[in-house]
Amino acid sequence: MAVRSRALALVMSLAMSLAMVSAAAPTRADKPSPSEAQKAEARARYERGLKLYEQGAFDAALVEMRRAYELSPSYKILYNLGLIHRQLNDHAAALEAFREYLAEGGKKLDPKRRAEVEKAVKELEPLVATVTIEVDVVGAEITIDDAVVGTSPLAHPVLVNAGKRKIAAKLAGKPAATRVLTMAGSDTVTVKLELSESKTSPPPTATTTTATTSSETPPPKRDIPWVAWGVTGALAAGAAITGVIALSSSSSLRDQRDTPNVSRDDLDAASSRTKTWAVVTDVLLVGTVVSAGVSTWLTFRTPPARDTAVTSTGGGWPTTVRVGVGPTGFAVAGSF
Repeated sequence: MAVRSRALALVMSLAMSLAMVSAAAPTRADKPSPSEAQKAEARARYERGLKLYEQGAFDAALVEMRRAYELSPSYKILYNLGLIHRQLNDHAAALEAFREYLAEGGKKLDPKRRAEVEKAVKELEPLVATVTIEVDVVGAEITIDDAVVGTSPLAHPVLVNAGKRKIAAKLAGKPAATRVLTMAGSDTVTVKLELSESKTSPPPTATTTTATTSSETPPPKRDIPWVAWGVTGALAAGAAITGVIALSSSSSLRDQRDTPNVSRDDLDAASSRTKTWAVVTDVLLVGTVVSAGVSTWLTFRTPPARDTAVTSTGGGWPTTVRVGVGPTGFAVAGSF
C-alpha cells in the first residue's frame, strides 16, 4: 500500500510537470520531436491513464500510457509503465521499463526515486528469465507467445516471464520453426531456430521409398456348406408338415371317439395313423437337430490348408450327404 501511495503521489506530480515542461521533454534519438498536437494528445492520454490506474483498470491504463509514450517519449512515463506492468504481474515488462527509466533519467533522477526503482529492479530480476534467440536466416520475424519481439538477428537477449513460453520464427517462403520451453526465474537460455532449406529433410523420392509386402500367407477362406444346410432346411420343413398332419389326425381321432356308433376298427385305424405321423414328425425333428449340428460344425471348423493344384467342388468342400427315413428310424450318412 505504501508503494502504491507513493506511486499515486508521483503520477500526480508528473502530470503537472509534464504540462509545464512538455516542450522541453527529452525524446528518443530515433524519432522526430513531437508536434504540439501530439504533445497535447500525449498529455490527455497520460492524465486518462492516471485516472484508470487509480480506479484499478490496469489494462486500460497500460494502453493509454503506452500511447502517450509513443506520442511524446519521456523517461518519466517509463516509471508509470513499470508500475502498471508490475500490477499486471508482467515482471519482464516491468523490469525493462524500470531499467530504461534509470538509463534515460540518468543524473536527472531524484536520489530517493532512484533508490526506490533500483530496489524494485532487484526484486523483479529473480522472477524473469533471459533468452537469447538465434535464427539461421536474416530477417525472420521472431515471436514469444505470439507477440512480435523483433526480427533476426536480435540485437540483445529478451527478458521473459518465468513459466512455459512459446518461441517461434517465420519467414515468407519457409516453414516456421517453433520451440516451447519452460523456464524458471533467473534462467539464461539460448534457443536456436533453423529455417534454412538446407536444414530441412529432403522430400521422399522413389529411391528412398520401398514398398512393403507381407510375407504371411493369408488365412484360408471359410466356405459355407450349402448342401448340409439345405438338408437341414428340408428336414425342418418336413417336420413342420408332418407335425401339422399329426395334429390334424389327432383331432380327427378325438372327434371319432366322441361320435356314437363308430366301429372299433375305424378307431384303431385312426389311432394308428396318428401314431405314425407323430413318429415321423419326431424322427424329422431329431434329424433336423442332428443336421443343424453337423452344418454348424462344418461352417465354423478351421478349414484345412489347401494346395493350389487341388480342385474342390460344392463351394470348396467336397461333400456327400445321404439321408434315410423309415417307419422306425432315421439315418444320415456323409463324407466331407
